[in-house]
Amino acid sequence: MPVQKIPEVLRSILERFPDDPMLADDTGRFCDALGRRDLQHEIYHSFLARWDEPIPQLMEYAPGGRCRFNYQAGNHFYTVWRMAAVLFDEYRKAGEFERGRDIAPTVSRISGAIVDSLDTCGGLPASSESLVRRAKELLELSNELIKANE
Repeated sequence: MPVQKIPEVLRSILERFPDDPMLADDTGRFCDALGRRDLQHEIYHSFLARWDEPIPQLMEYAPGGRCRFNYQAGNHFYTVWRMAAVLFDEYRKAGEFERGRDIAPTVSRISGAIVDSLDTCGGLPASSESLVRRAKELLELSNELIKANE
């Protein structure tokens, strides 16, 4: 099969399994590797527009009473959040940030859950600093889009 046909095959598989975040993420990454960022954005946007899953338990207690991220959180929550981060970054770079207005409430809900969870949990490892910063940034950006469209 020619490499250029693979995105079409993957998209047809996505149509059969539209709620699988790992499949959507992997398909988007593959499209990006082929130089088809437009398809990556379309796949991520489409997935986020229909994502309405409950927010899983984001933090867990480690031995010694310390708090740590629950990377095994159900529904591949962090994968969904990462797709939102990639998409918003690309829209902003392209000067087309308004394209994210329909998914802004979803991105706000996801980012808000991360920020709230981290704010209630002390003693986070230094490695979590970038996640905290990005979650706050995405929360602000998505809330700006929501306010602009009210």
